Amino acid sequence: MTQAPATEGRSVAPGDAGPLLELRDLWVESIGSAGRRPIVRGIELVVGRGETVGIVGESGSGKSVTARAVMRLLPSGLMASGTIRFGGDDLLSLDERRLRAIRGSRVAMLFQDPYTMLNPLQRSGRHIDETLLRGPDAPGDKRAESLRRLSEVGITDPHVADRYPFQLSGGMRQRVALAASLARDPDVLIADEPTTALDVTTQAEILALLRRVQEARGMGLVLITHDLRIAFAVCDRIHVMYAGTILEVGPARALGAEPLHPYTLGLLLSEPPVDRRLTQLVTIEGSIRRPDAAVAGCAFAHRCRWAADACRDREPPLVEVEPGRWSACLRISEIRPELQRLRAAAGEAEPATPVSGVTAPLVQVRGLHKSFDAGRGRRVDAVRGVSLEIGANESVGLVGESGSGKTTLGRCLTGLETPTAGSITIDGVDASSYERVAPADRRHLRRTIQIVFQDPYSSLNPAQRVGACLAEALALYGAGDREISRRVPALLDQVGLPPEYATRRPASLSGGERQRVAIARALAVGPRILVCDEPVSSLDVSVQAQILRLF
Repeated sequence: MTQAPATEGRSVAPGDAGPLLELRDLWVESIGSAGRRPIVRGIELVVGRGETVGIVGESGSGKSVTARAVMRLLPSGLMASGTIRFGGDDLLSLDERRLRAIRGSRVAMLFQDPYTMLNPLQRSGRHIDETLLRGPDAPGDKRAESLRRLSEVGITDPHVADRYPFQLSGGMRQRVALAASLARDPDVLIADEPTTALDVTTQAEILALLRRVQEARGMGLVLITHDLRIAFAVCDRIHVMYAGTILEVGPARALGAEPLHPYTLGLLLSEPPVDRRLTQLVTIEGSIRRPDAAVAGCAFAHRCRWAADACRDREPPLVEVEPGRWSACLRISEIRPELQRLRAAAGEAEPATPVSGVTAPLVQVRGLHKSFDAGRGRRVDAVRGVSLEIGANESVGLVGESGSGKTTLGRCLTGLETPTAGSITIDGVDASSYERVAPADRRHLRRTIQIVFQDPYSSLNPAQRVGACLAEALALYGAGDREISRRVPALLDQVGLPPEYATRRPASLSGGERQRVAIARALAVGPRILVCDEPVSSLDVSVQAQILRLF
């Protein structure tokens, strides 16, 4: 157990009488035939009124498990202990009746995937109706109140309340989910990766909306994210989490300027710059250990270039290095100058020279047009007159907001959609319609071009183990048993996963781990062209860098 970090640097509303939410020595353990195994260990966290506290870290660090422990929404087999204090009550000791009076009304949660919160069989307005207060304090006109709540999150079209979630864009669905989360005017909102799957303009709108609502209500906000840029832009204070423990705590601005733990530095250096292309992306070598792995010393030691014998012998405590700055690094006083030097050097890295000498195009698109039937005799043009070429060893970026037609173009290239007009040529084969291509040419196209989807569930069978998924892709193109047994571990290693993941099913993996499996499957046949449809948007920064460097 470590002493709780101070709330240095937070903004507090007038009349603040103390913290809204306190986590003291929070443990989450897996209970099974092998006994108890720790998932989250000794977490200390304080959220004040009007304060935004960020929890950052790689997938598998325990961020979401911590949030679910606060809400008492842990899955079967996990048990929380310690203290979670809110409004004078310990949430872990409350009976279900008293907990229901708090959960969703005074402490609410916004999930990464709005489908987790929204019933696909219910209209959007109904989700808010169900959340609104009951009894004498309930609004008289629920329809009017639902529309008011939607307007609060930027949805001014009243017809949205009558639409089903599948009829809305990702950003609109997230706004509806946010409106439902805020309908009971909670004191604390826990937002678990609320903008991960959204384009940058919608991200900015949702974050600005959260900030505006928070300031208007004096609400405490816990923001869980792997995107450090978002954390620095929104949070007052940041907790860096790794393998179930907190490694660093500090004000957002100070932590961004000078990290006081090697892991935090690794996350910062893994962020690709937005203003230039680098010769080499920085990554954190290796992968995160399971939080329940038996490790005597620092959980990060096996990935840390500064680790010494003392780091492996005992777990470092979280101690105050300077006012408001906490670090769980035994050697921070020794290595701090080098961390400062590396942080400064990252901003001075020279950009890569442009690629020259591109060979003859592998892909040629001419006047591509794709329209869809929108019902009632209407047609919607998703792609209109697009032409482009892609050469060998060339990376071509398609950027734009959701609904721009990027995914439709990628699906046309890979034969998942057939263009309405125009032509596609891939490696000399007419790929305008995969249905009309000869079987041998179709097989050649499938091996030449592969796609990685934003959502790994689009390409992974939830009932199939990871190894079987990769073996299936290899066998489809003629690999024998011996080659498969050799290639499956190699593919997992390529995308930063240990070989034992071959025995797991997608449900037991984090979102980032599932995406890495999907990428490994696409790479299995050695394609010459890889269409990447937002392949790293759901991955934490260190894994993003690994995958981009791999590409």
